[in-house]
Amino acid sequence: MTTAFKLYNMPLFRTALPNPLFSMKAYLYKNLILARDFASLRKRLLTEYSELDIMNSVAGAGLSYKEAVIYLLVRKYKPRVMIETGVANGATSYCILRAMRDNKRGSLVSIDYPMYKPAPNDPFHLPKNKKPGWLVPRELRGRWKLILGKSSTALPKFNEKVDMFFHDSEHSYKNMMFEYNWALKHTAVGGIILSDDINWNTAFRDFLNANKQTLKPLKFPVYGCAKVVEKSKSRHIRIIPKRRGWCLSPI
Repeated sequence: MTTAFKLYNMPLFRTALPNPLFSMKAYLYKNLILARDFASLRKRLLTEYSELDIMNSVAGAGLSYKEAVIYLLVRKYKPRVMIETGVANGATSYCILRAMRDNKRGSLVSIDYPMYKPAPNDPFHLPKNKKPGWLVPRELRGRWKLILGKSSTALPKFNEKVDMFFHDSEHSYKNMMFEYNWALKHTAVGGIILSDDINWNTAFRDFLNANKQTLKPLKFPVYGCAKVVEKSKSRHIRIIPKRRGWCLSPI
């Protein structure tokens, strides 16, 4: 049985969690083990953005439990190949690559279409003098391939099976459905599919409904706007959805 966990904003100990050991682990990684990394990333972000920008997602990274959870997921599942769509400044890419370095295994392919001006309903924008992923240091780039362009163009050229897929690019209905369906076809059995910002439209819900013969949804309300999907060996997909946040298997 897959277990899911609730992740709420600070302080975690105020919430009764299904798995307090995991909540403590997420707390420790964010505030202790990854604290120096997060402080360094935030310091660099503050050279281009204000504190208010970071708080309001103008910087595209909250440097919070989402990034810590992605780090933990990569550490747990040890993907050989992972694809990430949407890079922005590269805070999440940093956490993925840091986890791969700690695993001594894995490579990340990131696809990004740079946004230097805010899009409708999305305040994020890259600084004019920066390239996507500029937060990722040189020592982590050996496992990283960055492709500039739209996922609708780049993904069809990638035929290798992937072990983990993370959607965080353009959150239009059309693009999300395209990426979900591509990931469903190309993720290896036992692999993981993650999606951020599933509350922007009905794409993820429609994706589940369209594939209900092979998708088994497990509903666990948590904090946030992302979902994690595990492709099971029985050739069904075990969906770990969240109404308001992150859900994941035990770590």
